[in-house]
Amino acid sequence: MRAIDFTNEMAGEIHGGVRKALMDKGYKYLGSGIDKQAYEEPNTGKVLLIFGYRKNVDDFSPDQRMFIDWINYCNKNKNNPHLPKFSGFESFQFQGKNYIQARMEYLQELPETIGNVVYLLDEAAKYAGRGNFDRAWEKISDWAEQESFDNDDEPQWFDTEKIITLLGGLEQAKGLLKTVYLVKKFAKLHQFSLDLHRGNFMMRIDGTIVVNDPFVLWLKS
Repeated sequence: MRAIDFTNEMAGEIHGGVRKALMDKGYKYLGSGIDKQAYEEPNTGKVLLIFGYRKNVDDFSPDQRMFIDWINYCNKNKNNPHLPKFSGFESFQFQGKNYIQARMEYLQELPETIGNVVYLLDEAAKYAGRGNFDRAWEKISDWAEQESFDNDDEPQWFDTEKIITLLGGLEQAKGLLKTVYLVKKFAKLHQFSLDLHRGNFMMRIDGTIVVNDPFVLWLKS
């Protein structure tokens, strides 16, 4: 079943009337995340993302501007298969508050085994920046095995070959790790905090792993 899963995070400031208005138009509510909600758009198969406002901010919030920067980055690098595809975004007002909405391709959750690996890409990305992918696979393999032995009733072995296979093969794995490295550079440039837990990786039907919604701004920003 394909789904956008934001349900592990708290919903942001989005008035309940927004959800009602969309559902009255046939949109299917999928879930909520930090400052955003996701809806399946009728007839298009795409996901409509609504990014909410921050209290006591009259203009567009830093979080909303961060979201726009991310969309622009993805559009600028639309040939990268490991970034989500957006088909435009715009602002609207509801009861005097500014919102951002964007349409994104429909993605699905990762299988659990792959999810147990992708969150380790953050730490391993520095090796991709140095071109040392072999070292990256070794580190991910070591970390995944350690995590499995620490937390699983039935520990799993993760050798280099298995890691590469789980990430879609050698070229796909290299492309994904390089994407994480570039996304980390983008975050540092814009002073965003990176939020690459396993829920922020998703998958297309063809198996391509996609980096999704990787940044966060803390309330003090």
